[in-house]
Amino acid sequence: MQKDQKIYVAGHQGVIGSSIVKVLKGEGYTQLITKEKNELDLLDEKSVSDFFSEHKPAYVFLCAAKSGGFFFANKNSPEVIFENIQIQNNVISQAHQNNVVKLMFFGCSSIYPKYANLPLKEHSLLSGPLLSEKIPFSISKTTGAKLIEYLNREYQTCYLSVLPSNVYGTNDQMDPERAHVVALMLQKIHLAKHNNIPQVTFFGSGEADRDFIYADDLAQACLKLMKTPESRGDFNIATGNEITVKEMADIIKKEIGYQGEIVFDRNHHDGVLLKSQDIHKIKETGWEAKISPEEGIKKLYNWYLESQTQ
Repeated sequence: MQKDQKIYVAGHQGVIGSSIVKVLKGEGYTQLITKEKNELDLLDEKSVSDFFSEHKPAYVFLCAAKSGGFFFANKNSPEVIFENIQIQNNVISQAHQNNVVKLMFFGCSSIYPKYANLPLKEHSLLSGPLLSEKIPFSISKTTGAKLIEYLNREYQTCYLSVLPSNVYGTNDQMDPERAHVVALMLQKIHLAKHNNIPQVTFFGSGEADRDFIYADDLAQACLKLMKTPESRGDFNIATGNEITVKEMADIIKKEIGYQGEIVFDRNHHDGVLLKSQDIHKIKETGWEAKISPEEGIKKLYNWYLESQTQ
């Protein structure tokens, strides 16, 4: 992966894509290609074909996706399935047809089967029924991961599927329907402090264990994989250290300086209580997460405050 080779980052404005761009720029890569939605419609096959024919990127990070929280996915199930599969098919097929050296596709840990053995191993995909609340997203992302697997097998491509744990970081969506859990909690606690609201309520027991990874750590792992010629196939990426949702809420509360009470509504389910991932494959590359939850929340909150003044 040479510093002057063309690198296309699809979905560069999202939490993962923006961190990928930041890390690449920090490492001295000079030929980054990014496109706004109004410049390139990834749902349009001809537009994607024309883009690859014109720009001929050597490397592709496919971060673009139709995603959101539990309520968003269930209210928009057809769109989540259709748009994700359409984006994936268009970008991956054109990458293959235009001889892209390496492509990285982003799934997530929630696509693993509901009853898969812990810690979750990459080969556990499709080994059992999916999480009911994640089916639309899981179906589409599993389709992409299996397409990568079959292209590698049939055409000896060197494509990657990464399955990160719970990602948080700057440029996350703050729409309550589409925000990830950390961004949602941070925004609600901030607004409670700002508006002198004495109590904040979150759904679930707060006892679910999650591995929260800051997006810059994820981006460093992804760059290491892309720079390793022999790396291909599926890779879990996580910190290896789980904390409860309540513990993360307490970290956010302390950083914001909120003095009120945080309450968890147990009338709403938690999803899977424990979801640890086997990360020995990514650790064999020499990568390890460096950003603690406390440091990550400080970075996220500083960005959030700055974004409110723009």
